[in-house]
Amino acid sequence: NVLIYVTSHVEKMASGVMMIDEADDTELPEPIYLRLDNHLNPTDYASFRDEEDDDDEIVDEDSSLDLSAPPPESWFHGAISRHVAVSRLEAVGLAGSYLIRESEAHPGDYAISYLSASRSVHHFKIHSHCGDYYIGGRQFYSLSDLIGFYTNNSCILENESLYVPVLPSKPVPLYMQLKASGPYMKTSDTDELSVDTGDVFLLLTRLNDDWGWVRSQRTGDSGLIPLAIMEDMTGQDINLGKPWFHPTITKEDAMNLLMTTNRVGTFLLRPSEPGKYSLSVRTPDKVQRFLINKDLSGYYIFGGRQFNCLDDVITRYRKEDILEGLKLDEAVPYFDRHRPVSKPGSIPPRQPDINKNQSHIQASSTGDKTGMLQLKRGKKYPVPGQWKKFYFVLKFDEHKLLYYEQENSHRAKGLLDLKQCKVYMAHPSLYGRDDCFVLRLHYLNEQHLHYMVAETTDVAESWFHILRRCIGADDQAPTGGVQQIRSLTLSIQDCKLAKPSSNVCCLVCIDGVCVARTKVEPETPCVFDESYQFESLPPYAETFSVEVEASSKGKRFILIKDTSLGRVTVHLTDLPNGQQDDQWHQLLAGGSKVSRGSIRLAARFKHEVILPYEEYKQLTELLLSDNLMTIEMLAEVCKDHHAELASTLIHIFCRYDRVIPILAHCLTKAVEAEDNVSTLFRASTLPTMLMDQFMKLTAIGYLHSILKASIEQIMQSQDVCELNPSNLPKGTDLMQHSERLQTHLFNILTVIYNSADKCPMAMRLVFKHLQEEVVKKWPIDDTVRTRAVSGFLFLRFICPAMLKPQIFNLVTGSPSANAERTLKLVAKGMQNLANLVEFKSKEPFMTVLNPFIQKNLVKMKQFVNDLSTVKDHSDTHVQLQSDASRDLAAIYHLCVTYEKPLEDAAKKHPELKLMSVIAYIRNAEKKHLNKFS
Repeated sequence: NVLIYVTSHVEKMASGVMMIDEADDTELPEPIYLRLDNHLNPTDYASFRDEEDDDDEIVDEDSSLDLSAPPPESWFHGAISRHVAVSRLEAVGLAGSYLIRESEAHPGDYAISYLSASRSVHHFKIHSHCGDYYIGGRQFYSLSDLIGFYTNNSCILENESLYVPVLPSKPVPLYMQLKASGPYMKTSDTDELSVDTGDVFLLLTRLNDDWGWVRSQRTGDSGLIPLAIMEDMTGQDINLGKPWFHPTITKEDAMNLLMTTNRVGTFLLRPSEPGKYSLSVRTPDKVQRFLINKDLSGYYIFGGRQFNCLDDVITRYRKEDILEGLKLDEAVPYFDRHRPVSKPGSIPPRQPDINKNQSHIQASSTGDKTGMLQLKRGKKYPVPGQWKKFYFVLKFDEHKLLYYEQENSHRAKGLLDLKQCKVYMAHPSLYGRDDCFVLRLHYLNEQHLHYMVAETTDVAESWFHILRRCIGADDQAPTGGVQQIRSLTLSIQDCKLAKPSSNVCCLVCIDGVCVARTKVEPETPCVFDESYQFESLPPYAETFSVEVEASSKGKRFILIKDTSLGRVTVHLTDLPNGQQDDQWHQLLAGGSKVSRGSIRLAARFKHEVILPYEEYKQLTELLLSDNLMTIEMLAEVCKDHHAELASTLIHIFCRYDRVIPILAHCLTKAVEAEDNVSTLFRASTLPTMLMDQFMKLTAIGYLHSILKASIEQIMQSQDVCELNPSNLPKGTDLMQHSERLQTHLFNILTVIYNSADKCPMAMRLVFKHLQEEVVKKWPIDDTVRTRAVSGFLFLRFICPAMLKPQIFNLVTGSPSANAERTLKLVAKGMQNLANLVEFKSKEPFMTVLNPFIQKNLVKMKQFVNDLSTVKDHSDTHVQLQSDASRDLAAIYHLCVTYEKPLEDAAKKHPELKLMSVIAYIRNAEKKHLNKFS
């Protein structure tokens, strides 16, 4: 609702504008107020583009939104309590009534109080930060924009929008007004503003006792200013400090000032009487004055139109005539006669440098966390576009996650209210990396997805777990020493579609959030045969779903609308705990019951219990035993979980500083048991699986230092290095391709040859022991000392990283087809060089690299010897982030999974106590669960 006036007395009219006759300054007749249902001639607003969609390179269907809203005087009530807000809304009694108030619990934030159609009052928190306002997943640049959005464009409740602003009993200033008592010169490369004495600012956010984020009335710029040189002017005219506003000038002085200018259209504004303003404009022969009224709800009334502010009046009449043939031009700037003038050469006083105090964006309590992450965000999944790097700050106690362009920035690019969020880990299949997690914000009938990746898996897991704790949904937090963990293993077999498609993939979702995807195989479009392991499901996870999608050939992500071929949703509680559920499910279209085919899924949901550490003491002793019989038996039986078993064992060994002696013991036994040097460590055995996990967990930083730059260079290069003639057009210069490939090989190997000192000491000691053992077994073979070490380092670590760099977090995206082929050829050349063998007739096109291999054999041998030649080192502790109880519980649950085969194996070794230990832990688990049930 708006208030306008109708008057029976109009002195002069031009383009619908009310003018005051220049001969008198008498008050106009009393206006008659009418209440209308809609705005009359609302001010034109610039088109609005959702910044989230801008980041995601997705444009809304309607990117021009009406953000017009009543002035703040119509809806801002200041610091009132929730109880008072409810009373004022109920007194009005109209559905859709609303007001804005300051947050009681969080100073600096705001809240919308809204009376719904059911006559209940709802309160919605608005986060404020450096002049930006956040509600749900949306960011607004003013509270007025926020009001306009939920008035004209979106619902604040289902099918309900803001409708009737409730006026306060008297106007309440939305912002504190500050006036500079002295000058200030900004520090370069900061968000500070330079200040002149007398400048007026609106305080948008008080960052701390010393600094505030403000908007300058003179320039419109926003930034930081020192509060020590500011005077509180709150309650003065809201236009104070505007360059065109002359607060003390008289009518006669205004006319004389404008007549001294020779430019037609120059103007100024001054207060006329309470609630009225005079706009004085220079015409070709005189000064014309116009009356602007301000009504009770904060609108400025001018010529039958209403405006939210005087800036809007000026903007409009700079575009259209205020008198026939006359538009507003330049304003005559206001000069404060009382402002001190700096003497030439004087140096303005300085305040403490802003970079010395950044506590408002740094971690300020023990629960806070900061760090660089990369982000994709949007409303649909999987979110396309490029990863963008931001500096994230978690305010744990405030349940806020902010992110900035840079670490030294002060104005955030985004803010998430974690009370409205849920967090999930994403599978490597989704974006080709294993350090991805997603925050889902569902609020005010909208869903916003924020996919994030870290530098390493450990960093990603650290963020994931602290975010879960902040959200308040971490069932891994010990209760009486007992933790509970839920996990899901899902295998997608194949599907049968009512309408077959040649390019099909599946999206896997947890609670509707996409966390994994299958590959697109055009030759076998409906056969997937892919498995996924989702550890540490949050306690709020209720369902998983699989959606079959039609995919454009070669496209990694689904970007086309209406590509769903059917969907199945399964409630986790419907699955038997710890048992595999293998069956066909109907694929349904949308929310209907129309079948579009069927899909075969094998799912196993586990709800595990982690006991206090002391309950696993006997199991720990068995695993750390020097005879290795327990872990050998586990490796023999748990064949389908080798990677999980090896990774968990390495964590346990590292925790007890036993990783080097146990690995050395395993390697010694493997060498002793091998008769043929050519097959040494070629099969998947206990030593190989432990070494694979040991290198991945301890040397990922070393891997990045030797490969990252070279792989990025290959990915950026457009050069073709293909050597196979069958993959090339006739007449291709293969020699040029060979030279390019050898250049890449040379560059990578040069870095590797000079990297021995960067390799983790623990890994070098293991390699030293391995060399000693193989030389002892095969003393005549002069190559075995090199091939034994290079077989692990290159064939099982470096070369796999070259082939799949995204899995090792060496790159953020997938390589192009050309780069992928180049990386494969480089890995082939490196593999043969590490094996100290040339290419033969099996791949004749690769023989062109044989001279390069021959030339580098000595260097390769020397590098491996340098790497393995190290004195015994006292500091060999390997620090890995892990929970000892959880690692031991994982071993126990593997034992339970393979309990029957373990019983059979234990009969051959009655001296082992593994089965009795399993029985003890099972009884302890029952005891603790009964205690807390």
